[in-house]
Amino acid sequence: METPGPTDVLHLTVDGVGVEVPDDGGTLLDVLRDRIGIRSVKDGCSPHGK
Repeated sequence: METPGPTDVLHLTVDGVGVEVPDDGGTLLDVLRDRIGIRSVKDGCSPHGK
């Protein structure tokens, strides 16, 4: 598996809206929470839920 390059972009549809984010190798959770700002998304498998 190749490491994403600096020009790789992910094209997503979130809540019916097209979104483009750089593919920096992060998780989908990171993209939704940190880049798009959807804070309601949680890591359901995390051992320290809040």
